[in-house]
Amino acid sequence: GYIQELDHRGFKVTDPLGLLDAWRKAYRFKKHRRQGYFTLLQGQRLSEALNRFESYTAGHAAYAVFSAAERQAPAVRQPKTWLYVAPELEERFRTEVEAKPVDSGENLVVLFPADNHVFYLEEGDGLPSTNPVQTYVDLSSVGSRGEEAAQAILHQSLKPVWHHYGLI
Repeated sequence: GYIQELDHRGFKVTDPLGLLDAWRKAYRFKKHRRQGYFTLLQGQRLSEALNRFESYTAGHAAYAVFSAAERQAPAVRQPKTWLYVAPELEERFRTEVEAKPVDSGENLVVLFPADNHVFYLEEGDGLPSTNPVQTYVDLSSVGSRGEEAAQAILHQSLKPVWHHYGLI
């Protein structure tokens, strides 16, 4: 009910809000393994380390959840750095950002995805971000102030693009 088949040309999304809501309801954020880390690197030094790390990832690391939202909806702010990192890159990540796993006091939240669908990325300089749709469903599932941030993504990032393409 959210798409329309086109003659010999695939399909067209007819109800992007309905499709997004259905995906949000079906999405299981907790399937990703979550690990907290602590690093002394901050600000520019952390960004530089993450950019170095990106050169080893082949597109299998990205800013995620609140950190992706900061880049996609500037009103969103959060003190921790959230990332998706492919599980096989964990050691390299820890080395590049000088991070140690912790049970509390984390300033890095790393999600090791259950599958690689989260790496359909929004390109940019340095480490990319998850695309706005992935960011939206992650924020909708994370709790805390996630729902508020998800609404910022919807209104500042997704709806303007959909409007541009005549979807809403």
